[in-house]
Amino acid sequence: LLSHFPGYRRSLVAKNIQRAFPEKDPAQQKKLAKAFYAHFSDQLLGILKSFSASEKELQERFVYGNPNIFDPALEKGKSAMIYVAHLGNWEWFSLLPKAVSSPVYSLYLPLSNRYFDGLMRFGRERFGIRTLPSSKAYRVLLELRKKGERNITMFGADQSPPGPENVHWVDFLGQRTAFIQGPEVIARKLGCAVFFARIALVRRNFYHVEFLQLWDGEEALKEGEITTRYAAALEENIRLAPQLWLWSHRRWKHKFAETGT
Repeated sequence: LLSHFPGYRRSLVAKNIQRAFPEKDPAQQKKLAKAFYAHFSDQLLGILKSFSASEKELQERFVYGNPNIFDPALEKGKSAMIYVAHLGNWEWFSLLPKAVSSPVYSLYLPLSNRYFDGLMRFGRERFGIRTLPSSKAYRVLLELRKKGERNITMFGADQSPPGPENVHWVDFLGQRTAFIQGPEVIARKLGCAVFFARIALVRRNFYHVEFLQLWDGEEALKEGEITTRYAAALEENIRLAPQLWLWSHRRWKHKFAETGT
């Protein structure tokens, strides 16, 4: 129903897929769009299920392959940052505190509607995640570091930036794409080890998550390199399972400017 009249952002989904996969013929692009809507429908139901599903059920459906990958950084006194994209059923990351030994935080943009804002936070905080408004993230994380806390923070970083200023431009899915710089800036200032959450669909509504390290918090890198590595890891994940990404986002609304970094 989502993919047919009146359709949910049908023209935008088709345009995004055409831009990202110009090598596919129209029939293949249409097939991918249909697969996206099928998965997106499951995802919407999965979000509703996340408010009531038991810990055991979510652990069976959202499996972490290597949750101990954060331990070396934490043992060195560093905190960890995870780039999380709109892949698979990202709301099920709410179970991460049950798989690791340190506090877990998740950044979010507060909703204008207080009821839905509270509902969203309830779903994410059920199993111990502590939500942080994005505007307060650096200040709070800095204070926690001063107190000696070592933690893991999740950043959703694949959305389009609010404006074309102060962004990092990378080649992503065959086109120049603006990425927000906030997560990298915070990681550098706090000396966090940085990871990417790669998601694979095992079977319908069952996922496997593998964490990849992008930066150890010490390697000398030029500005923007962490973001570039994230974009490359995200593109690889998308190409392996393109139906899992949120193609209904206006991802390429900003045009590349030669003055962009």
